[in-house]
This record gives sequence, structure tokens and C-alpha cells, in this order.
Amino acid sequence: ADELAWLEDDLAGNKLPTICFTHQRLDDAGVYSAKNAAKVRSVLEASRKVLAVFQGHSHKNEHQLIGDIHYCTMVAMVEGSFEESNGCSTISVHRDGSVKIAGHRKQASYEWPGIK
Repeated sequence: ADELAWLEDDLAGNKLPTICFTHQRLDDAGVYSAKNAAKVRSVLEASRKVLAVFQGHSHKNEHQLIGDIHYCTMVAMVEGSFEESNGCSTISVHRDGSVKIAGHRKQASYEWPGIK
């Protein structure tokens, strides 16, 4: 059985724009990425429903646009002592598909237009 059949089925059964959250990165093949990242990206791209992927694991502020999907790597919520070592954000998704990330402390802010 295909290891990603559940994801394909879930996306196929959804009519709405979708945002995915994952711990390991899906945007590159580095040591912080899921081993099957390229396969997962293919499934997400084929659905034509995914607006963004929020990912972590590497604790970096990074953003990449791959196959019309925004891959946003978030900083760690807690990494060391004191408030200035931490990060968090509020994510707003609008009806037109635009996404706004209001980052706080170490987390960067981003804003992306809707899908055309």
C-alpha cells in the first residue's frame, strides 16, 4: 500500500483551500527534512489545494515558495531561557487565500497573496 494514500484521500475529499502543519521540514533534503519530503510535496502539489505548509524542527526563520505552495519554517517556541529566546506567531487566513503571519519575539512575520 502507498504510504501517502491517506494524504491523497484526505486532500481529494476536501473542497477547501488547505494548510498543512508538520514537524519535520518538507522543503529541502537536508538533515532536518522528512525522508519522504519530495513524495509528500508531490502529493500536496497534485492536489492544487494547499496554500501553505508550516514546519519546524530546524528552528529557523525560513520561507520558500515551491510549486505554488509556501513552506514556512518556524522558530522554536522555547529555545533557552527568557522571553527573548522564544518565538510565536498568529496566522490569519483570509477568504481570498491570502495568509498573514504576525511573528513575535524571534519569529519573523510574512504576508502572502491569495492564489490566482
